[in-house]
Amino acid sequence: MTYSDAVLIFGHIHRRCGWCAMLKYNSAINASGIILFSLCVFGRSWMQNTSESLSSFGRASSSPAHICSRADVLNALDAVGLYKDVANIIYEYNDFAGVLRNTLHAHDRTVYALVVLPNGDFYSASADSSIKLWRDSVCINTLVGHSHSVLCLALLPNGDLCSGSNDCSIKIWRENTCLHTLAGHNGTVRCLAVMPNGDLYSGSVDRTIKFWRNNQCLQTLEGHTGSVYCLTMLPNGDLCSGSDDFTIRIWRENICVNVLRGHTSWIDSLIIFPNGQLCSGSDDNSVKIWQNGECISTLFGHTDGVLCLAALPNGDLCSGSRDKTIKIWRNDVCINTLVEHDRTIFCLAVLPNGHVCSGSGDGTIKIWE
Repeated sequence: MTYSDAVLIFGHIHRRCGWCAMLKYNSAINASGIILFSLCVFGRSWMQNTSESLSSFGRASSSPAHICSRADVLNALDAVGLYKDVANIIYEYNDFAGVLRNTLHAHDRTVYALVVLPNGDFYSASADSSIKLWRDSVCINTLVGHSHSVLCLALLPNGDLCSGSNDCSIKIWRENTCLHTLAGHNGTVRCLAVMPNGDLYSGSVDRTIKFWRNNQCLQTLEGHTGSVYCLTMLPNGDLCSGSDDFTIRIWRENICVNVLRGHTSWIDSLIIFPNGQLCSGSDDNSVKIWQNGECISTLFGHTDGVLCLAALPNGDLCSGSRDKTIKIWRNDVCINTLVEHDRTIFCLAVLPNGHVCSGSGDGTIKIWE
């Protein structure tokens, strides 16, 4: 098995990043030509010299061509004592083809949010006020408790589920039972973001962001002049928020340290690429990529607002829109358009096997490979 085989397992060498799932390829090769990998799993890092445990991957060569098997990867991880940490989340790299694999008739109304568990199960949230848990394309549980549409979902580090709703509340669920209801917002809770230590941020149409710890609101962040539609965390711990005031704000220790301007309409979605770049989708039909507070690229192609974004394992970008399409972008160029949904695409999520889930106003979840 060649060096190239190993590289393809852990991700395509892409200009944006060089990663796949939770493993990162280290471009350095030691004096003997042995591959080094940096493994980043749930916040922990190891550097492994592969001269013995991964010797079957061979010496450095060129021209990536083949993909080795999942069994090869897991056997190698087992040899260095890491199997138990990553066996359930590592997957083989392959380009995303955008082929429709399955359609789940999930909810009676719009599917607004999706969140994926490490084992590949996922939750969906809907305008029908329910949250559903899916395993192997089958609904295995329905969570009921909110009195209005559920618009956002997030996972805490301990595995608990957070949900935000049009009923102005946030609920915390464990093993599909509601443990806590957090009240404090005066409007719909549109978005949630979780910090590595379990602290929670929530954004609302009341124009505020609330900071929660141990189910208590400790601080309210004010600055946006419109509804807060999306939140995400930068690698350094800064919080990013997008609003219908057309701006993105950067918060450090709950103080606004920067305001990004460039979009000409609402900011509907935010994600972070593995290399730390910020990506935003807007009602101005564009996607912008930001680095160090500056817009470095603008992607045009959608004919209506861009409501959701997701990063694929190979560094490609997925965007979902009110124009009923999902677009796949590589090097700032649209390379594929998926057109099977009948209504607005509200949410996207990537499964551990690299498949993409999309939720829509047509009440379905589609799974693409």
